[in-house]
Amino acid sequence: MLKNFGAMNIIPLDGVMVGEKTFIGIMFDYEARRVRMTVELPDPESEQFHFSPGMRNLRSAAQRHQFWRKEIDRLWRALAFKVKARLVSIEEKISDFEEEFFYDIVVPGSENHETIGQVMRPQLAKAYLTGKLPPLLPGIGETGS
Repeated sequence: MLKNFGAMNIIPLDGVMVGEKTFIGIMFDYEARRVRMTVELPDPESEQFHFSPGMRNLRSAAQRHQFWRKEIDRLWRALAFKVKARLVSIEEKISDFEEEFFYDIVVPGSENHETIGQVMRPQLAKAYLTGKLPPLLPGIGETGS
């Protein structure tokens, strides 16, 4: 799907650890932009995998692992639907690439492949609290406040 769209350097991210969290996702390049979209995986030891629906029966370790794997498959499908919806929106000229993928574009020079969304989300929250706009990108336009 991404190749047909013209994306290059497509890298599936399967079970990537960041701190104590594990993610699945995809990273790709499109017209000099790197995009990273991830989904946090649930903890395989969480209650949702330990018990049957309604919390009636305790599942075996094999059953817990099976239901956890099914959840990962469901998350991959959901991510694929999200990407496909965005690509269709671009193809149908409802929006453009930057509008659809802006949040997920990797900040140039970011050591940890941070996305614009990861950088801007806390700044936007701060802007709502303080009434002051953040700089467009870290280090650009900052006055040492």
